[in-house]
Amino acid sequence: MKKVTITVTCFALLSLAACKSESKEGVEKLEAEVMAVHDEVMPRMEELMQLKGQISEQLIMIDSTAKTNKLTVPLQDRINEGIMINQSLVEADSLMSEWMYQYKADTLKSLDESKATEYLNLEKQKISRVKEKTNQSIDRAKKYLESQP
Repeated sequence: MKKVTITVTCFALLSLAACKSESKEGVEKLEAEVMAVHDEVMPRMEELMQLKGQISEQLIMIDSTAKTNKLTVPLQDRINEGIMINQSLVEADSLMSEWMYQYKADTLKSLDESKATEYLNLEKQKISRVKEKTNQSIDRAKKYLESQP
């Protein structure tokens, strides 16, 4: 009977250790997914800022043209659209900066697997929103610049 108890106890401990290892691997995998989204979006920040600069230059040119000529409704609409797109680009950049500032990779080490998974799922949602906003803003800016008057 003692052998059965020892065998069952050993089996239970091995199962528990395997579960802990699997959950740790799950946390590491989730952390890698979060960082993969970040690493995909981060290089686009330079492109985003270049587009913002190009739109700002175009807005300045339109404004200087408007000073010598009468500002038409289509030009005013173009100015308004450019301003809105630039604001969207600034917002996307700010979201990325804010996410990087608030993301605490060191915190994961102090959390149990359940809390770490919860934290990483939340962070994955946040960085995915940053990615979506960045991609949308860049796409709108490119279309705007391609459709120059």
